[in-house]
Amino acid sequence: MPGFDNFTSFGSEAIQRFKKDAARAFGAQMDKNRLDAARARLEAKAAQGDVEALKSLGLLYLTGAFGDANRGRAFPLLDRAAATGDPDALHYFSACWSVGIGCERNERKGLELCARAAKLGCVRAIIDMGISYSEGHGVPKDPVKAARCFQLAVDKGSGDACGELAHCYLFGEGVAKDSAKAKQLLELGVERGSGHCAHNLGVGYLEGEWSEEPDFARARDCFEQSCALGGRAYYDLAMMCLQGIGIPIDYHKGLNVLKRGAEADDPESLVELGKLYIRNDDVWQKIYDPAEGYRCLLRACELGYAPAFMICADLYEEGCGVPSDPARAVKVLEMGVEHNDAESAFRLGVYYEGGQNGLRQDSKRALELFELAFENGSPDAAAYLGSSYKNGDGVPQDVAKALRYLTVGAEMGSGACLYELATCYADGIGVPEDRDKYIKLLFEAADRDFPLAVGEIGMSYFDGYPGFEKDYEEAVDYLERAVELGLDECLPTLAKCYQKGLGVEKDKSKAKELLRRAKEAGVE
Repeated sequence: MPGFDNFTSFGSEAIQRFKKDAARAFGAQMDKNRLDAARARLEAKAAQGDVEALKSLGLLYLTGAFGDANRGRAFPLLDRAAATGDPDALHYFSACWSVGIGCERNERKGLELCARAAKLGCVRAIIDMGISYSEGHGVPKDPVKAARCFQLAVDKGSGDACGELAHCYLFGEGVAKDSAKAKQLLELGVERGSGHCAHNLGVGYLEGEWSEEPDFARARDCFEQSCALGGRAYYDLAMMCLQGIGIPIDYHKGLNVLKRGAEADDPESLVELGKLYIRNDDVWQKIYDPAEGYRCLLRACELGYAPAFMICADLYEEGCGVPSDPARAVKVLEMGVEHNDAESAFRLGVYYEGGQNGLRQDSKRALELFELAFENGSPDAAAYLGSSYKNGDGVPQDVAKALRYLTVGAEMGSGACLYELATCYADGIGVPEDRDKYIKLLFEAADRDFPLAVGEIGMSYFDGYPGFEKDYEEAVDYLERAVELGLDECLPTLAKCYQKGLGVEKDKSKAKELLRRAKEAGVE
């Protein structure tokens, strides 16, 4: 099911919105000859210092109208236009710094320029400042200030701001929670032509937010309206058609909606369409086209859509529809790293650590990538770095640094980090020994299905370790879970339970099978 969406950064997301400006000014489907003629006219005026020409030409370069390779040419043009104090130029120029187009990425500089544009009355810059306060991008997170920014933009007539403020009311962020007020704002946004609001209004109908039961017909209508208004409801509408969510299944319509979304550079549509081209099953055999599928997936990667990087890399490794190509998988992950995708950075770090997929083993580069993945929110990187510094594996032992990584990772919900922290409290590594804290963290790690934690609890109940009363039934439950999670070390103890009827009905054939599996796994 879809969820309510809101803009998450004023950098790359803003550039996607700037494309609407370019489309309004120069036509959504300008052919190359007309675009080149427009560029020639603008260049002549820009050379004379015309601010509108500098701004318009910079906008076209910034949004990739002349190809992604030429986007850096936006920087000097927008720099000159912004120097005049033009609010829109300042806003466009802020995106150059925030993303790193034509310059080294500097989010703080981008935010400063965006704030200047907002103070001069640029409505979309006001929205972006609200987003920054909402997400804590470059400023302390402050939901109240965020809501005030969105309200100001609503008062100035913005449709998209209605969607952002509706999100605040829907979830009680910076304002009192009020579902009716959220719906009212979304409807106002739709009246003002916001596809973003139409999308979220449809999500509310689909999930039964506005009434006791979902209203699938209204949800579909809202998604259709969102697409017509340039919103991002293509994927949700397509899923309703392809999966029959509240409406009859319609593969033909679902496919056409995804194609429309792909043409509009909607990353979710590009990924889903790419996967359909590669599926080659009874339903989609007629459109089987791996080359087109990979083109869609790569375009989603170019747009910085995080899920696309791992999907594309996995397909290249597996050779799905095309010969396996580990080198291209690496290139996709490198693209992900450039877009600050945490999972791409972590996976590439693993490759460098082990010298995999044609890469030379490079522990230093691997460590840099793990650090980058951690900074971008990877719990796997937090666990890897925490464990490495705790044990001195490949890095100088540093318990204080290890605890920092593990604590942050535990807050992210990483079972591995929770388990490593538990062992620190069990053995007094960097913290006072605390058996109760150890047991609490151990159970939290087990709740997240971390195999070592599940197995350790099972063994503790079996042996009656301190803090655990001997309980064979509980032991069997946890040991079986651990085995299902792939922890073969628990097989002999679980076999003993079945052999002797400890906490479970005696079953010698089951015990024999478990012992056979343990022997195959090399577990005594």
